[in-house]
Amino acid sequence: MRKSRTTKSWHFGVDCEIDRIYKAEELKHRNSFQKIIDENKAIMRKYEDNFASERVKYLVKKLPTCILFVGMGFATLGWWVSFIIQFALVSVEALSQRFLGWQFYKGFGEFCTLNYWISASIFMLVIFIYFWHNDETEMPEPQLIPESVPPDRKKIEDDVLTEAGKQISMVTAYKKRILEEYILVASDIHEVDKMEGVEFEHFLADVFRRKGYKVQLTPASGDDGVDLIIMKAGRKIAVQCKRYSGTVGNSAVQEVFAGKSFYDCDEAMVVTNSTLTAPAVNTARKLGVTLWERSRLIEELAQTQASIEFEDYLERYYA
Repeated sequence: MRKSRTTKSWHFGVDCEIDRIYKAEELKHRNSFQKIIDENKAIMRKYEDNFASERVKYLVKKLPTCILFVGMGFATLGWWVSFIIQFALVSVEALSQRFLGWQFYKGFGEFCTLNYWISASIFMLVIFIYFWHNDETEMPEPQLIPESVPPDRKKIEDDVLTEAGKQISMVTAYKKRILEEYILVASDIHEVDKMEGVEFEHFLADVFRRKGYKVQLTPASGDDGVDLIIMKAGRKIAVQCKRYSGTVGNSAVQEVFAGKSFYDCDEAMVVTNSTLTAPAVNTARKLGVTLWERSRLIEELAQTQASIEFEDYLERYYA
């Protein structure tokens, strides 16, 4: 039930974190979206102003060429266009005056002057339009700011869950390390390593008594490979105690297994502050001999006779 409540709390916390990040990203997106639009408008206005300025410079630069074209064109084509227009109007004037009695112009000079300026204006307009449409002004494309992308809730959820998983793994590893350190300190295994053989046997006798066993010590010599006989719940176990600085060999397993029958025990066990060789472990597995190597002994000592409580250990070393 407690685990269920913890799981619900964890999911609730993750959902709250996802909502918090999503709302923050959404607000950031809204603010940046309008800001980007305004900045892009400013960039385009500046681009258009620069383009217009460059275009004017181009036309001013082409002005001498335009004047040259106008002069040459007017000297040739302009005069002929003017002459044709004048001839047509004069014909219309003569016919109108003869048959209708109308007179449009007072004299041919006025007529020539008007058509001269009309022809010149039309030709200049044509030349201007030509240069305007054949504008060679080159401007690089404006570098607009990319639009802000709306937040993706699924991606945020995946990122939060991934980060939460990393944090959980870190916390789990940290808790495991602290617990291992505590077990090592609480077991006083380093003090055990300093004991003599007989002292180690009496020490383990007290450990098994705390675990609820009845304990019988065998003679110090001629024990037939059995140092302790422990009894609990109708089970009788032969125990060989090995306080070693090196590894324990195969003989210890074989001796306690043989001593089990001698003392009429149901099981056999080897307890050591060290480790056993690979052949000894294989033999114990085949013969059904229980092994308490260094790591198992540390755990049992921390449970039965901890030299310091876990809370006191945390306060002393991690507060």
